[in-house]
Amino acid sequence: MKEIIKNFKTHMTEQEEDEFFLDPSLRGEEIATIILDKIRQVSTLPTSARYKSGTATIYLTNFGTLHERNQIIKDLISARVASKGIPKRLGLYSSAITNFYKLLKSGRRKYISVVLTQGGVTVASQGTKFEETVAIAMNAFFEEHDLAGEKIAKAAGGSGHGDDVEIRNHNGKLEQSFEVKRSKGSRVDFGQFRLYYDPTSGWGQATGEKNKVVNAIFQEIKPTLDEEVRPSSAPYGPSFTDVGAQEFWDSFEPNRSRSLSGDVFTIPVSKNLIQDYYEQKGNDFIILGNDIYSLSNDKILPVLEKALNESYILFRIKYHGPNYSYTAALRGSFIDTEETDFQNALKKIFLT
Repeated sequence: MKEIIKNFKTHMTEQEEDEFFLDPSLRGEEIATIILDKIRQVSTLPTSARYKSGTATIYLTNFGTLHERNQIIKDLISARVASKGIPKRLGLYSSAITNFYKLLKSGRRKYISVVLTQGGVTVASQGTKFEETVAIAMNAFFEEHDLAGEKIAKAAGGSGHGDDVEIRNHNGKLEQSFEVKRSKGSRVDFGQFRLYYDPTSGWGQATGEKNKVVNAIFQEIKPTLDEEVRPSSAPYGPSFTDVGAQEFWDSFEPNRSRSLSGDVFTIPVSKNLIQDYYEQKGNDFIILGNDIYSLSNDKILPVLEKALNESYILFRIKYHGPNYSYTAALRGSFIDTEETDFQNALKKIFLT
């Protein structure tokens, strides 16, 4: 019995001396404080970083761009505070399995995971920061494959209408341009335009009249819109006040109790239209989250059109503050392929 007690005390002393051992009674916020302090020691801790939620997995917020979060995770791994990074997209880390642990009743160790989130930013700044992250990831790829002296990636689009990321050679000549979207989820818009409404002639195109692809989209959706969305009373548009929005819903969907902004109708359109829209802008490729697709038939990567399950227009009443508008947004759902994964796609574009 004395030997058992001695061994138990020795075991507990060893745990107490282990810097990664966590008392089982610690709450999530207390564990987060320990991890935040460790980040401060081995990396750069943002001044506004704070605990968000979780106990077995600790969620921390206000850690900035994916590139900045990736660097912190790499610092944790280098300092042996974390054992494994978990890629979010573009091969960059936003979370990790740390070496902090609690002992289970079975005697096994339960290791704590940490997830670094970006924090509150505007939609436009999210887009801009993601473009910068893509450019940084590309330049890291060029460095890894001895192409840094030949090519450089630069975030060029911002929240405007230019190419989001450009690849230029050592003389500054443009070689490729990439359209960039943070994801390929169902709420991502691939171009949009506004409509007006005439009770007699039906729906008309109010913006994008000089864009051949937008004109083609409108010609596809007009017959369905005229048949399915024909309120007896609605503002002419394309822009109107909350009074006009209420008038539309009272006629189209009486007794509606939800927000004045909202989805009205979904109309399938040809799959080639998303690809045509961006190819017309002069882009060579499009990045959707962690995937890259070709916008031309160059056979380097699968073309965007072939990766689509479906393409459709979402017609909606959109709030712009303080007014509303009739807006048609081009959207799609996509097939996942290993071939279009960011790192694999870069190898096909630049190494073959």
